[in-house]
Amino acid sequence: MTVNELIKLLQAYPLDMQVVAEGYEDGFDDVLNAEQIKLKPIEIAKWYVGAYDRCYDGSGTDAVLIKANNKGKDID
Repeated sequence: MTVNELIKLLQAYPLDMQVVAEGYEDGFDDVLNAEQIKLKPIEIAKWYVGAYDRCYDGSGTDAVLIKANNKGKDID
């Protein structure tokens, strides 16, 4: 999903509606913020692991990380 696609999707909802993200294991958390990161695909990912990993060397594809209350607090 691109930023443009996300904006179009969100435009269907009231501007004051709460936005949440999946919690660490179960449930949902409030969104804290978003930041630009670099991603690379995980070639052989297990079913319980995401399809991408974060790149710290500057390579990879640009992406927006939407950070939730529990997810992403300690991501650097």
